[in-house]
Amino acid sequence: MTKLTNTYINDSKEETAVYEYTYSGKTCKGWFPNIEDEAWEPIDDDCIFYAHPELVGMRTTQLPDQIYNKDDAYEMTIKYTYKMDKDGYVENCTVINIEKSLSDNKTETDTTIYTLKWE
Repeated sequence: MTKLTNTYINDSKEETAVYEYTYSGKTCKGWFPNIEDEAWEPIDDDCIFYAHPELVGMRTTQLPDQIYNKDDAYEMTIKYTYKMDKDGYVENCTVINIEKSLSDNKTETDTTIYTLKWE
């Protein structure tokens, strides 16, 4: 697991966000196309992480199982499952995004399926 802590100033108030990237050793051939998502926010700030994910503890072929994010207002858990083709490339990826508001305890769940075509 890789854990990133991002401390920032928002309206003169210091806030902290924690990001935890969990992977179990699943890998793919080619590379894992980092899916644009709110949980990748600390990586989004610097595009070098797309080319060199090893800087945050991932290899380009490593497949995350879960990304957890918590800040002062929300808690988010994103779970990934993968289907591989016969050659070991990611064929599709199912992403379940569970977001919980810490102020009113409401939870929202979204599921997205990405289908990838390798040529």
